[in-house]
Amino acid sequence: MNTKARGVSIFAGVRYLAAGTLAVNIGRLALLLALSRLLPATAFGVLSLATAVVSFSSFFVDAGVSNVFYQAELKDDKARSSLFWLNVLLGLCLATVLVLFSPVLARFYAIPDFHFVLSFAALGLVFTAVAAQHRVLLRRMMRFDLLVKIESIAFVVNAVVTLIGVIWGYGVYAMVAGTLLNNLIAAIGYLWAGGRQLLPGWVFSLAAVRPFLAFGLYQMGERLSNFLAERSDVFIIGKVLGPGPLGLYDVMKQLLSRPESLINPVIAQATLPMMAKKSSNILFVRKIYFKGLETSNTLNMAVMGLVFCAAEPFLAIITGPQWAGEADTFRWLAAYFIVHASFNPVGALLLAKGRADLGFWWNLAMLLLVPAFVWAGASGGITGIAALLFLLFTGLIIPVYYVMIRPLTGASLTDFARTFFRPLAMASISGLVAWPFAQASFLSPFQALAAAALVFSGVAFMWLKKYQKDTLRLIRRIVLKR
Repeated sequence: MNTKARGVSIFAGVRYLAAGTLAVNIGRLALLLALSRLLPATAFGVLSLATAVVSFSSFFVDAGVSNVFYQAELKDDKARSSLFWLNVLLGLCLATVLVLFSPVLARFYAIPDFHFVLSFAALGLVFTAVAAQHRVLLRRMMRFDLLVKIESIAFVVNAVVTLIGVIWGYGVYAMVAGTLLNNLIAAIGYLWAGGRQLLPGWVFSLAAVRPFLAFGLYQMGERLSNFLAERSDVFIIGKVLGPGPLGLYDVMKQLLSRPESLINPVIAQATLPMMAKKSSNILFVRKIYFKGLETSNTLNMAVMGLVFCAAEPFLAIITGPQWAGEADTFRWLAAYFIVHASFNPVGALLLAKGRADLGFWWNLAMLLLVPAFVWAGASGGITGIAALLFLLFTGLIIPVYYVMIRPLTGASLTDFARTFFRPLAMASISGLVAWPFAQASFLSPFQALAAAALVFSGVAFMWLKKYQKDTLRLIRRIVLKR
């Protein structure tokens, strides 16, 4: 396949992935909004804790070895099968450990039902183990069409089961059941999509997997420390403030993380295979990474900028009454995600360059910093936590360049700053112009939000057309096939 044809194929895959991911994320957002009106904040708090504990355990299930398939095509069937069965064995063991220790965690958090919720949710570790290897293989093969179909079907089943269960009065158990079915269907789908040639054999050899364990341990350490830094707020809020404030905080955080969880994976999954295949060409890697970074920053900051200036009408329209007085927390979290979204894409760069060790040490430092800031902010409630997280990540913008971006791309600080400050200027100017419309007391919440969105979008488009033509062209190429 020539270069031009390959480029068309990549962008076609990215467009398919973007459309499918957008549809699934819109569905997840709609489900979250519906549940926020049907369930109390405490239910979300309990689920958030259980999900965090299971997610923490899932890193040990994969042991980091699945991502080795990004580095090279593994043709040794014995090694591939052994890696698969290693994942499954770890999944079964960790699910059993969680069930046995769930009463201890329930007592620690003083939440009696947590014992049963966590035991139920722990089953998901087995499905995660089955799916890990094949999901990575499909990404490496750029089979984005199959990934989107599988994840869409799994989500629809999740949403239907969850909503029916909540309406019937099963509360948090309905949400856990929906998630388990989502993971089960996805695992079956990945195995089916891989075809017979990717199915594991009935063989396991520790010697066959030993060469991959060093890479896997660094991957696991890097991802685990990143997870603990990212989710330490859940564990601390659950213990210090209780499940009610945790539920309020977590729902708002889930809402605001949607743009990043939609935009960044699409950009990362498009750029990672390209960077990985030419990882020795530093100029090529720098070009691809910075194009993806500025595109993701532009889209994330546009959404967060609008949310920041229109927090009151936004909350009034989309969430239930129990979230109505949380505009200050919502704004601080929006500011936090503006900065956070610019950090996220570095994971693809580290993986493409095979530098999981560098990510591990960075995330280890974050693991020391983030919990300390969350704990300090807890005295000011969830608003104090959101504010301190924003201040922490803002202070880390320059260090992340010197520790990771410059060593892996050779880029200047000016080049890196341009990918952040040009989108930030766009969002800030658009937000200032839209602010009076969002705060107009004579408009209903719906009218205020619609007017602010219209004005913000118009100003942002004019900015992009004048100052970020390349970014606008790339967005159009991905989304509009131009």
